[in-house]
Amino acid sequence: MKSQISFEYILIIGVVLMISLPSFYILRSYLRDSSDTITLEEIEVIAERIISTAKEASYKGVGSRITVAFNMPAGIEKAFIAEIDKNSDNKPEEHILAVNISTSEGSSLKLFDSQVPIMLEGRSPLIGECLNTPNIRCKIYTFYENETSQGIKNLKFEAKGDGVHIGGVSLG
Repeated sequence: MKSQISFEYILIIGVVLMISLPSFYILRSYLRDSSDTITLEEIEVIAERIISTAKEASYKGVGSRITVAFNMPAGIEKAFIAEIDKNSDNKPEEHILAVNISTSEGSSLKLFDSQVPIMLEGRSPLIGECLNTPNIRCKIYTFYENETSQGIKNLKFEAKGDGVHIGGVSLG
């Protein structure tokens, strides 16, 4: 009689484990994917806000300044602004905000096109060929790590003659 109760107890424990272990794995995968989706959406909202604020400062004219607080999520590996000069005439045709994000599946690069010239205040850009094409030149302005780390960051947008300069970051 005691051996039958022990066997039934072991059988019940086995069935519970067979049901709960796959459920935990599925739940963990779902939560990890949800976290990646939330981070990617937060970064997209922040990037669009940076672009729209730069556009607003540009339209207000030279000398206008706007300061905006951003709550940066965890997971930003690197962020930079690229000016792309397709004609090698020192008049960039494209301005792109790029953000490299760490996800559960590796790194993901997101690009956001700006309609107005944007650059980082007080930075010397890296200048060179883009996409290994001799006629296309790039200037790359890189954000500092403390500007993209998790937390609240205040960015100042100032319209100048050559575009909108982004800077004035205070640590949060």
